[in-house]
Amino acid sequence: MPMPIDNQLTDYVSEENKINQDVIDNLKEPRFVTACNPIIISRIHSYCKQLLQFSKDKHDSKEVSYLINIESLSLERVALGDAHNVDITSFISLLQTQSHHYLVIHNHPSNLPFSPKDIRTLVSSEISVLIVLGNKGSIYILEKTRSITSMEELRIAKELVKYKSATVSFEDVIITLNMYEIYYTEII
Repeated sequence: MPMPIDNQLTDYVSEENKINQDVIDNLKEPRFVTACNPIIISRIHSYCKQLLQFSKDKHDSKEVSYLINIESLSLERVALGDAHNVDITSFISLLQTQSHHYLVIHNHPSNLPFSPKDIRTLVSSEISVLIVLGNKGSIYILEKTRSITSMEELRIAKELVKYKSATVSFEDVIITLNMYEIYYTEII
């Protein structure tokens, strides 16, 4: 199905937000609350660089997402998005049939941290870790250390509605997530 004309007009990444090779070459290693094994961290770092390289070289710096099996450290799926979104619905359907822990990495051309949709996806799925890479090299990480109950999911969803309507700050959302053992790390 062709993309609606309004989306076509906004589906580009400005030159200032395009990924450059210097960002990829100098991308810092991610830091985790729940993982300290240098081999695992190094492998995840490698996937982060690979994703940015792929987005730069093959997808015009638009959003790309990787689904990684944490136990095997294998890349399970790739999803391609546009300048403002990547649909990982196919990831979620796969996760519902698996018993493994998964990590999702995707880039944001805007260089901003998690969108309400990103957070909602983490909270309501079997994803354990969500990493957002800003096209300029920032790294944002959310780690879910336990399953979230339906009541907790509802409370978080209410906070996200407030965030989306700008009645609470991103920092307020992070405080709420910490209450449910979802931890945030920012590397700029």
